[in-house]
Amino acid sequence: MTGVLVLLGLVVLAILAWLVLQWIISPPLSGERYHDYGIITLDEIPTYTSAHIFRLENTSGESVTIRKVIPSCGCTEIAPFEKTIPAGGMAEIVVRMKLKRSVREKADITITFEDSSPMQLEVEAAGRLANPLIIEPRGLRMQPGQVRPVTVAMETWDDQPRSMPKFELPEGISIKTPTWKRVRVGNAALGKSGLERTTIEVTVPEDAQPMQSSIKVILEDQVVDIPLVVVAPREYQPIQDDRNKNKTFNPLDRSGLQETPEE
Repeated sequence: MTGVLVLLGLVVLAILAWLVLQWIISPPLSGERYHDYGIITLDEIPTYTSAHIFRLENTSGESVTIRKVIPSCGCTEIAPFEKTIPAGGMAEIVVRMKLKRSVREKADITITFEDSSPMQLEVEAAGRLANPLIIEPRGLRMQPGQVRPVTVAMETWDDQPRSMPKFELPEGISIKTPTWKRVRVGNAALGKSGLERTTIEVTVPEDAQPMQSSIKVILEDQVVDIPLVVVAPREYQPIQDDRNKNKTFNPLDRSGLQETPEE
């Protein structure tokens, strides 16, 4: 009997210690801590989500001072906020995300206080390209008789077969188009897009005259123009592509079209 009483006493002490510990370490603000922006269409790179306001009530019974609000990655931006929150008052933390690619981005936001334990918020969003067609290079400068490859890729979110794009060509220009090759299997639940890819060969005839035109790539209601400049041989200079100097994600970068090792 004595042993049972001792055991019960230890259990009660453990519960009390746990409650005291929770009271000591629990953050002073309470309220919603998670927000999903859903699927964001990327009309340009980067694309920003709308702003979301986390409204957190000061339930500590005394005034609280916020020291910092720190996101875990550069994809998340925090608007200026009131640092001193009176007892019973509301803190408003305004957050938006910056999306640069077709994946699901997640970020933690840590709030630190002057005299209290920190707390975390969480946000996430899934980016999808408005136009699933990806072309590399985005422009051609060629001379008569030349043949140049162009990579055409398409972002996908399901396993349905895809028809090849249609091409509207300037007079005299010809292309060779193989079929799609699946180079990455997507997983919509994980926010990961699939990728189909092919390489077309653009041929300028030997007797072509200098011109400025474009090749239209058409897939259903999506259209991408590839500017095409044909110059006399003595004027030929390859187009300089300086986009890689910008280290932010560019969905048209060839590195985004590579096969994954396991596939």
